[in-house]
Amino acid sequence: MTLLALIGKAIEIALMALGLLFWLWGTLPILNKKHSLFYTLHTLTVSDTVGSLCILTALIIYSPGTW
Repeated sequence: MTLLALIGKAIEIALMALGLLFWLWGTLPILNKKHSLFYTLHTLTVSDTVGSLCILTALIIYSPGTW
């Protein structure tokens, strides 16, 4: 494995983990009862969007030929 392939694999794993972390972080305000509904929905949608973008970017790096 070349150095460039190792760097790509490390970036892919980091983006995938970051996306999953954003997804989990977005669901935490649902469990918290002291915030308003709008704050909860805003946090959920923003973190899910950013997490999904990170995961899609990791998948594009993983398999660029299929995109």
